[in-house]
Amino acid sequence: LCALEVQGPRHRAVLVRSACNPPLWMCPLAAPLALLLLPKAASTSLSNWVGLLDGFQGRWSAFRAAAGEGDKGVARLLKKRFANSSRAIVDALVERARGARATVISPPERRRTVVFSDLRERTGALDVVPLASDCPACCERPAPWRTKVVVGRHPLARLVSYFGMAWLGNRHRGNFSSWSRLPDWLLHVTGVSPSAEVAQIFGPEDEYHTKPLADWLAETRVAPAEVTRLRLEHLETDLRELGRVLCKTHSFCSRLPPLPRRRLEGGPVSDTSGGGIGGPTGQPLQRAHAGRASRKDAQPSLWHLWSMAGIRSA
Repeated sequence: LCALEVQGPRHRAVLVRSACNPPLWMCPLAAPLALLLLPKAASTSLSNWVGLLDGFQGRWSAFRAAAGEGDKGVARLLKKRFANSSRAIVDALVERARGARATVISPPERRRTVVFSDLRERTGALDVVPLASDCPACCERPAPWRTKVVVGRHPLARLVSYFGMAWLGNRHRGNFSSWSRLPDWLLHVTGVSPSAEVAQIFGPEDEYHTKPLADWLAETRVAPAEVTRLRLEHLETDLRELGRVLCKTHSFCSRLPPLPRRRLEGGPVSDTSGGGIGGPTGQPLQRAHAGRASRKDAQPSLWHLWSMAGIRSA
């Protein structure tokens, strides 16, 4: 199920969780392409970009407007939208829309149904679970006529971004919740120097978010040569080139919508070849998360991390 943020720090309705997570592909109905959304590589922005392609923004905005009155407002919206359906169907849709707040979920279990519940609670966000017809379409094996697209991000920037989101300041991460432990964490994740301490608190969610792009492609049985690669650090430019490819290959010459504004935590990479499927080869990354760390626990220089022997891919 996908999840739509209708209240929170953003000033519009935003799809914060897609149902099309790897190894599934996101296959927009309005364009001849398939997207593999790599975690921590603009996957949220790209999901909302597909929403623009398929014309979901109007429906999402309606959910946000209704949510101004809380769950009761969303319930009224769904009851009006499905007035010709049975009461049982409407009640089921209303209950599902509440997501983790549904009455069928006991209070102790509600936080476990939310991805990164600590992060969502800190932002004061309110999410709803829209109908499947209001979410981008997924496909397990894209049709041969679709252009397969992947977005690559500098591997080191991707790992640092995930650490800053899910581990930094998280009391459930033990001694690995500060920037000072980032180098040891990186050595474990990249397999250079496994840590038993990290392994004890490294769960399936962490495996999912740190899995290399090459591994995702292998899992989907797609060869690197079969995909069109976009670089996260130059996504606007590469999207324009993708538009030209779609026009030439499929005679799909409609102008692609602009990518929703995103926050690139890791900063730009001087040598953009690092956004590829293999290991990074770029120059030092700019320092990130500066406002989230104190001087005593500042993020280590990414140049220092980059120069650590043995880190070649992530």
